[in-house]
Amino acid sequence: MKRILIIVTIVINGLSSMAQSIHENWICSYRIKTGMRHVMVQSNGELMTWMAGGEVEKLDGFENAVQVAAGSEHLLVLDKNGYVYTLGNNDYYQLGDPDLVDKKIRESLTPVKVKGLSEVTAISAFGKTNYALLKDGTVWAWGNGNEGNCGDGNKITSGSYTATASGKKSPVKVTNLDHVIAISGPMALKDDGTVWTWGDGFNGRLGHGDTRSISVPTKVVGIENAVSISTGRQGSYVLVKDGTVFAWGSNYKGQLGQGTPSSKIYQGSKDERSLVPVKVLKLNNVKAISASSGILALRKDGTVMGWGWGELSALGPLGGDVTSTPVHVHKLANVKAIKAGNGSGFALLNDGSVVGWGADMVATGVYKNSKTVITIKKLGKLALF
Repeated sequence: MKRILIIVTIVINGLSSMAQSIHENWICSYRIKTGMRHVMVQSNGELMTWMAGGEVEKLDGFENAVQVAAGSEHLLVLDKNGYVYTLGNNDYYQLGDPDLVDKKIRESLTPVKVKGLSEVTAISAFGKTNYALLKDGTVWAWGNGNEGNCGDGNKITSGSYTATASGKKSPVKVTNLDHVIAISGPMALKDDGTVWTWGDGFNGRLGHGDTRSISVPTKVVGIENAVSISTGRQGSYVLVKDGTVFAWGSNYKGQLGQGTPSSKIYQGSKDERSLVPVKVLKLNNVKAISASSGILALRKDGTVMGWGWGELSALGPLGGDVTSTPVHVHKLANVKAIKAGNGSGFALLNDGSVVGWGADMVATGVYKNSKTVITIKKLGKLALF
C-alpha cells in the first residue's frame, strides 16, 4: 500500500466566543533526510523533538515558541511576540527569506525568520505553501503558489511550474479575506461562521461544486455556524456549532464518512468524491477535528472517533484501508486534544501525558508503525494547555 501524502492542519487561535478553544498546533510532524521528525511545543517556549523509536530531546535554536506547524519537508514556529520562524527545505521558497533565494540556498538547518511578518496569531502549512493569520484578521501566504494556493488573485499556474515561475519569496496578502479567526492551509474560518477556500480544486477539495483551481478565496455554500476547520490535499472538514462534521472532496479511502462500501468507491463512480459538503454520518457531540490520511474527531466525552485511511493502525484495530464509517480509535478516553498524522495519530490526555499510535512511532518495521498506543516519555508541560 502506497502511503498517502501527509496533511498538515492548524486550527484556531485568537478565537471569537463562538469558535472552539481546542488547538491543533501543539504538535506536528515533517520529513527530513533520516525519516519523520515529530516536534512538540512546551510551556517554557522550548521545542522537543524525536524520531520513530528515538529519544525525546530539545530542538535547539528556538525560543519563546507558542505554536508549531509543518509542511511536507519544513517546520514553522510561531513565537510569543508574533514572529514566524522556519527550518528545512526551501525548494519553493517556503522558508520566507528572499536573501536565501537570491543565494540559491535550498535548505536551512538553522532557524530562519520570515521577512515582513509581525503580529501573527496562527500558522498553517499545506505541502510547500505556508499561511499566517494576523491580529487584524487578514491572511498572508508564501512558498509554492501553483494552483492558486497563495490566494493572491493572480493567474493560475499548474503544479508543473517551477519555483522561479510560481514561488513567493516573501509573504503576500491573501485577497478577498477579512475577519478571519482560523486557518487551515488554503481554508479560512471567518467570525460569522462562514468558511472560505481557494487553491487546488482537485477532486472537489474546495467544495464549490467543481474541480477548478482558483486564486481568490470563495465562500463555501451550505456551511454556516462553523467553529473549526481542517483541510487536506484532497479533502476538507468543518465542525459546526451543533457538534456535527461536514466533509467534501475525495472519498477514495472513505474520507467523507458516508458508510459507503469499498466496492462502490472506484475511479469514475458517483461515490468517488463529493464536490459539495456532506454531513459525516453516525458522528455527533464533536468538539475538535484533525485531518490527515485519516480523520480524527474528539468528542465531548473525551473519546476519539476516526474514519478514512486506517492502515498502519492509524485508526486503531477497528479501522482498515477504507474506513467509511467513524469508528472508536484505540478505545481512547480522557482525551484533551488530538492530532492526525500520515498514517498515525497523537492525543494529549487529561493527566498531561501524550500518546501516539500508527506510523513512525517505533524503530522497527517498514513503516515503523505501532499497532498499540504508546506513551511519549520525557515531555514537559505543553504550551497551549
